[in-house]
Amino acid sequence: VDDISRFNIYIKEPRDTKQIELALLEQFYVYLLRETVTRAFFNVYGSFDGLTGVYNNASGRDIIERLLYSKLSVIERSLHSKASDRGDNVCMTLIFVDIDHFKQLNDTYGHDTGDRLLIGLAQKFVAMLRKTDYVIRWGGDEFVLLLVNDKTNAIKSNRKVEKIVQRLKEAVANDQNTLLRNLEFSYGYILDKQIDQYLSDAITKYDQKHAVENTMRYIIEYADMRMYKQKRRKR
Repeated sequence: VDDISRFNIYIKEPRDTKQIELALLEQFYVYLLRETVTRAFFNVYGSFDGLTGVYNNASGRDIIERLLYSKLSVIERSLHSKASDRGDNVCMTLIFVDIDHFKQLNDTYGHDTGDRLLIGLAQKFVAMLRKTDYVIRWGGDEFVLLLVNDKTNAIKSNRKVEKIVQRLKEAVANDQNTLLRNLEFSYGYILDKQIDQYLSDAITKYDQKHAVENTMRYIIEYADMRMYKQKRRKR
């Protein structure tokens, strides 16, 4: 996604082609090239939110699904081999973020200012997290942060997640933009070990597809619920 992809199309013209047919052939290949580039552009840039430039909801769901399928294959192998080692398992922690009082900010300062705040916050998340992590605009003023690690570097405690979120909050609080500096957000999260446990239970009840679908719904709802509990405590 971050690199420029270049490709060549080589056209072999027939030997005995009339001039009118050559013109039609050229039109066809120009059309074919345009359609190819358009589809490639959509496949890459259609994955991103048009405002903030981070991943959008649809691509975010695809990413989570892909990671869950990766986890599932490791879990199934360990079940079949009766082995407890899951050394090649991908580990992810999901953080659900919601901006506090965003509607009030929009009503007071206007939607253009609100959009700039969303862009600024998204950029802070991207700058502070690693290239292996994902920043997803889930919808409106909601973001999902996926922290992806291998087993050796897995996030195993609430304390570690809290430290990561605190660093994100400090980065926002130190911004030069006054409104962004005063922006606050609530969050909820689910650890990798909880995701693994639910997915392990789900595969005993459903086929792969439904196990992944149920797990995705569960982890989003779980992190969202924790976020709203925090938001209610603030009130």
